Amino acid sequence: MRAFSVLLALCLLSLPARAAEPTVVPVRTTVTLSDGQQLVGRVLRLEGGDVQLVLADGTELLLPAAAVASIAPVRDAPGAEEARWGVDPNRSRYLYSPTAFGLGQGNGYVAQRALALTSAAVGVTDWFDLEAGTILPLLFTKSPVGIVGGKLAFRATDHLRLGAGTQFLMVPIDGVQAVGLAFGNVTVGSADRHLTVAAGGVFSLTEGAADAVVTTVGGNYRLGPKTALISENWFFVFTEGDGPWGGPVFLVPSGGVRLFGPSFAVDLAVVPVVTGQSDLPIIPLPWVSFAWNFALKKGGG
Repeated sequence: MRAFSVLLALCLLSLPARAAEPTVVPVRTTVTLSDGQQLVGRVLRLEGGDVQLVLADGTELLLPAAAVASIAPVRDAPGAEEARWGVDPNRSRYLYSPTAFGLGQGNGYVAQRALALTSAAVGVTDWFDLEAGTILPLLFTKSPVGIVGGKLAFRATDHLRLGAGTQFLMVPIDGVQAVGLAFGNVTVGSADRHLTVAAGGVFSLTEGAADAVVTTVGGNYRLGPKTALISENWFFVFTEGDGPWGGPVFLVPSGGVRLFGPSFAVDLAVVPVVTGQSDLPIIPLPWVSFAWNFALKKGGG
């Protein structure tokens, strides 16, 4: 961070005076004056080395170059990471579960999740996303699988976002079973490094009964411009009957890496499924997913 601060200050203060356009620093920045006073705002560097600082209340200050000792981005300021690495277009989701970041109006993606489920999502507004999916090989058979869902996402503060949503799944089990998932989630952190906790319920719409209470904990830690570590962990508590291994609680953890660019993402992860069987207690299942992001623009979330 110190190296980045020095580099930014040098870039701001060493641009040639003949530059036709001012340089905008879109990150909240601390300007230290030669008398030790510190001012925080967004900066325009003008010709001749003078600095125009726009404070949070909209006040504009013109600071002569001789009065400016240093310029540095505020540590952990919103947008500081994006200024270094660019916007992460995948911040709205982990391996499967959503964050409380929205896609932004007009932005979306098409994803092939776990090499099985094909889905597409789009931001209808900056705070409402829609998603639908299916297993393509089964689409035109007598046993199709369909998923449709929606998500609300709101920013409470710079580092706190709130969301809620639903998802409906149609599966060909004993005829056609309709399953619904309703959830609320909270995301804490920046667009590049965040943690999301979600809670909700799984309901059998066919039988009109609640099947399980679900809690998920997911995290994203961006390592650089094209790499992030991701983890997604599901906790099921069954209200009717027992889970897959005969008990009321079922855990599905996961962890992996995401490789991405402005218009694509590849998720490589391991999902260690606990079976509850003594002869085969854990099955480490690989997770490979691809996503293509379209109509990406600054904004959303």
